[in-house]
Parts: sequence; C-alpha cells; structure tokens
Amino acid sequence: MEVSSISNNWLHIWQFDFNPSMCDVDATILSNEEKLRSRKFIHQLDKDRYQSAHYFLRKVLSRYLTISPEKIAFKKNSSGKPYLKKEQTKNLYFNISYRNRYVLIGISNISNIGVDIEEHRNIDDLPSFCKNFFSEDETHSIFISQNNAMQRSVAFSFWAMKEAFIKASGIGFSQDLTNHNLNEFLSTTDSCFVNGHIGSWIIQLVEVDKNYKAAFAANAPQINLHFYNSTQLNEL
Repeated sequence: MEVSSISNNWLHIWQFDFNPSMCDVDATILSNEEKLRSRKFIHQLDKDRYQSAHYFLRKVLSRYLTISPEKIAFKKNSSGKPYLKKEQTKNLYFNISYRNRYVLIGISNISNIGVDIEEHRNIDDLPSFCKNFFSEDETHSIFISQNNAMQRSVAFSFWAMKEAFIKASGIGFSQDLTNHNLNEFLSTTDSCFVNGHIGSWIIQLVEVDKNYKAAFAANAPQINLHFYNSTQLNEL
C-alpha cells in the first residue's frame, strides 16, 4: 500500500483472531528483543499469543512500509509506547492491543492514536473502581441502569475508550484519570474536546465480540476510517 496516496487523517483498524490450535507463526521475523521477551512468559499460551500479535503487527506494517517485516525497527517513548524509527516511518504511526483471543492494531498518519481491547471480567467493587478511574458523568452513565451486567458493560466501554485515549495522548496512568471525562463519546461518533487537551478528539467503540470491548482514539477533527481483518492482508 502506498501510504502517500491515502487522504489526510486516515485510520485503519486491523483485527486478528488468535487461535491457539492454529498458532504457527514464523518467529524468525521477530527482533531479538521480541524473542527475549517471549521467552520470559511462563505459560506457552501467553508466549504464543505474544509472538502471534507481534508477527501480525510486522506483517501488516510491512505492507504499508513496503519493506520486509523482519527489517522493521521499533523504538519506545518514555511511556513505553512503541513507534517506528524515523527513517522508516513514512509518516506512519501505529498502536497495538491484545486480550485473550483478539489482537487490535491501529495504523494511521495521525501521530496521536491509540487502540485498546478489553475482555469482560467480574469487578468485585464497581463503585470503588469507578471512583478511582471515572469522572462523575461517566460514573452516572454506568449506574443509570439497575442491571449489573449492563453496568459492567458500560464500565468496560469507558475503560476501553479511556485506555485508548491514554495511549494516544501519552498522559500515562500517573495522572488522575477522573479528570478526563469521555462521557460524551459514549453516544457520538463526532469529534469532541477533552478537558486539558489541545485539539478535538475522535474516540469510538469498535465492535469485536459480545464478551469484549474495544475502542480507538485519534487526536483529529475527522478521519477516514476503514476496518480490516487478517484475511485481507494480501489484498493491500
């Protein structure tokens, strides 16, 4: 894919379904750092998931960069977010998130992007969880329903959006996350402002699976959005 030919402010969301019974990736294309990290996982399933996610990331990026996947070189910023080395970027930026059986990758020409995917799980003390991470408006939206399953669903919607926003903005978890109110994004696909941050943001949920919540965040007034899956990789 020729990146320069794509219109301004574009974002491509790639979804990869991880199947342990079909885990056969070419780990030789991973960097020494990636191989070292994968060896530190205690459980084979976690190792396979990590290698598959990074294999898929390299394969996707290689299509945009038109270089071999094993030649892609990453660096990390102060928050640990990976990015491409300057000589390789071609004004290309990415973010990756994976949970259990799904991998989500965002590829864009917007530098401030983030993606996140979360699997539903039990939260023992939801009110305390909300108090630590969500604004008053967000908390109100969570508890407006008396149904526990619905409350948890909305909470994970906010959590996925907030994680994506944290990764895109680079604010990190050291800040008070309750100050960043994303309540408006729950019901709109338009760009909105986030308190304390320059420019407008687009933060949207991504449909993946009924037991998961996923989202992306982009610091842009508008974007050209497209979704892809692993079967479309060779179509680029």
